Amino acid sequence: GKATNDDVFLGITTSGNSRNIIKALEACKELGIPSIVFTGHSGGQAREYADYCILASGQTTAVIQELHIVFAHTLCECVELELFGEQRK
Repeated sequence: GKATNDDVFLGITTSGNSRNIIKALEACKELGIPSIVFTGHSGGQAREYADYCILASGQTTAVIQELHIVFAHTLCECVELELFGEQRK
């Protein structure tokens, strides 16, 4: 199916300059789809296009990507709590 404004796009780019992520974020803007990007360093171009930019403060690719894993697990936990509350356990 096609994404709608009931969806949320999550992009992950270490540099913030991955062309495919930038294009996806541009499409989100055009379609009114909320967007989140996990990035590193300065946030790159993705920071300008995403509605929400979660910046990993590491300086190396490995550290940034490790932080992105923590971010993803945290985001999933928040969504699960919102959808299911404490009954999910």
